Amino acid sequence: LKDGKIEFVDNAHNICSEVIDDEIFENYLPAVTKIYNSLSVKYPSLIKLNTPLSIREGRRCLGTIRDDLIKISNGDEESNNLDSANLHHINKKYNSQEKSGIIDKLPFNRNKDALIQMKGIYFAYEKENLILKNVDFDLNKGDFLSLIGGNGVGKSTFLQLLVGILKPIKGKVKYKKGINLAYVHQNPMIHFSKDNVREEFMESILESNLLNRNGIGFSGEDYEKLLKMSSDEFIGSDILNGLKFDSIDYNFKELIEFFDITNLIDKHPYDCSGGEQQKIVIVKALLQNADVLILDEPTKGLDPLSSKALADILNSLRDNGLTILMTSHDLDFVANNCKRCLMLFDKDIQIDDDPKVIFAENNFYTTFVNRMVKEYVPEIVTLEDLKSRWDLE
Repeated sequence: LKDGKIEFVDNAHNICSEVIDDEIFENYLPAVTKIYNSLSVKYPSLIKLNTPLSIREGRRCLGTIRDDLIKISNGDEESNNLDSANLHHINKKYNSQEKSGIIDKLPFNRNKDALIQMKGIYFAYEKENLILKNVDFDLNKGDFLSLIGGNGVGKSTFLQLLVGILKPIKGKVKYKKGINLAYVHQNPMIHFSKDNVREEFMESILESNLLNRNGIGFSGEDYEKLLKMSSDEFIGSDILNGLKFDSIDYNFKELIEFFDITNLIDKHPYDCSGGEQQKIVIVKALLQNADVLILDEPTKGLDPLSSKALADILNSLRDNGLTILMTSHDLDFVANNCKRCLMLFDKDIQIDDDPKVIFAENNFYTTFVNRMVKEYVPEIVTLEDLKSRWDLE
């Protein structure tokens, strides 16, 4: 489907073969197919094969050029050596699915300058059924961090404890003085209560007290004027562009343009797409002068292009000074963007490390790229790293 019209009607393999070089549709292809496409340029013999869609098909395809791949996969020994204590711990616990309690918890090194600290957190919805047990955690300034784990392990509960929506039955959550947290639910619509996006933004601005902090006089009459302005006048208004934020350098107009939502100002939030709603909610959080952005499964329900746009936004915000913590089941998104990753399992954080290290030799939690090429380059977990290693286009 493209621009409201059906572009292709066929089986999945044939469609993927047709769109493999389309600059739009290629974003929707599986990682397996993207690897095949890049390799086909270097090894034309692959073109004769059916376009692979699954890991099994992809591995079979790689097997036809096995000797060549072994030659180009021999990097330096240091780059191949990821056998750390953390990897040993996580592989032993998750790959073999050993019973809880057999392996001791890894030691926790506290950062005294952390923005948020969890200390010995216990939580249960029912007393006899603990969700989290003796959890220690530090969120550090500048983190772009993801919390991963299976369904029902307590990821959303963890976030809600962190922001104070839930209270622990034991332990403490401590905050650095003066920090502002913004929590974004996995269903963006839960944050909307107004008839249009401009009113949503005005609500966030008024709640933040930024107008008073910036010495901007603001009356009920000013509010009514802003509501009656054209969208261009609203975005460019002196009042809104006089706001200064603590953690980002954008003014209001730059923020709206950066998120590419100038055309949404007068739309009802419910009439916006999932990706647009996600952008609106994040802007609302930033208008509340957030230092820390906490997102519960922000890529949930997003198509690949919207997910990529969100990644670009979050990376830019992180570079701009924001601290970001998110949960996700999208391991490819995590590997490509996050610099730190926590795995929640058996009521506690079992590992805290670079996601590329975590996914590199893990048979239970890893990316589609790693699943396909681990026989040749087990340390590679992202498509970009694979292209660099194998010198692919």
